[in-house]
Amino acid sequence: MLLKKIVIIVSVIFFALPLFSAGDSERVLKSSVNPEKGNVGQQFSYTLSIAGRDLEGVKIVLPEKGEYYPEPNSDEKKSNQKKEEETEDNKAVPLYIINSAVKDESDSDGLKQITVRVDLTCYRTGVHQLPEIAITDSDGVRLGYSIPAVTIEELNKEGQPEDIEPPVELSGNYTRLIVLIMAVIAALVAGFFIFRYFRNRKKHIAVAEIKQTALEFFMAEIERLKLSECINEGRVNDYVFGISISFRKFLSMELGFDAAEMTTGEISAVIKKYLRNGGGIAAEIVKIMEAWDLSKFAEFTLSKELLLINFKNTIDAAERLHEIRRTVNG
Repeated sequence: MLLKKIVIIVSVIFFALPLFSAGDSERVLKSSVNPEKGNVGQQFSYTLSIAGRDLEGVKIVLPEKGEYYPEPNSDEKKSNQKKEEETEDNKAVPLYIINSAVKDESDSDGLKQITVRVDLTCYRTGVHQLPEIAITDSDGVRLGYSIPAVTIEELNKEGQPEDIEPPVELSGNYTRLIVLIMAVIAALVAGFFIFRYFRNRKKHIAVAEIKQTALEFFMAEIERLKLSECINEGRVNDYVFGISISFRKFLSMELGFDAAEMTTGEISAVIKKYLRNGGGIAAEIVKIMEAWDLSKFAEFTLSKELLLINFKNTIDAAERLHEIRRTVNG
């Protein structure tokens, strides 16, 4: 009888466990660093994203900007000799310096995503694990994830000294030096008159300069990448990455800032800054780009109908932004 009760209790606990863990299983955490390998003094981009339908109560503590030094391990604490051999200059070199840390939140069709990007610079060789970004759920339980590591190599592994050119000998035949100076002066005078000739010649020749606008470039990229065919053939990743890169290049050309490495929130802020009354078009562009972010980072597959709507809205937004920009510039 006692054995039967134990079996019943174990069974109830076994079948109840999935009910308590169902909420957490809906969250997807991803971390990456770009590049994974580099040299001393190189900058790295460390990204952590969490996606799910219920992220209420999730708290993320961004790392502070500044210098971070390696913590001494147990061997260093026990060995006094090793501490004496370490120079003061080596102690002053940080493991890495965090330059910036930003958080971006997006929401599309009930699927939410929080993305944290940390830009840091490493200064010590070896394989180093990046700092953990503290992230907890609504109950204060820390959410774990795979913390990426970077490999830092020396710029000059062999330690070979650079070749130094010997000093110029001032003694010798001064006649050659005088002839060389005269030849340089003659070349400069000839170059000046040739430049004036071609400059005056251009004034009398009407040359039709063809300059491609940002909108024309964007439409040409759409045709070149065959993004419409990507949608019809079900190649979602090809469409999402192609339209995202092309549209960011369009924004860079149209507004004069580098949108290639900027987040969706940063791009929205810049558009509002560059354009008066640009809040409406900025909100529309954010909604378009959030769909790409969900497909790229949260592995949320968009349907063909949603992709066609997104494709049309992207072209309309580009045309509207180009027209607004042209109106502002007169």
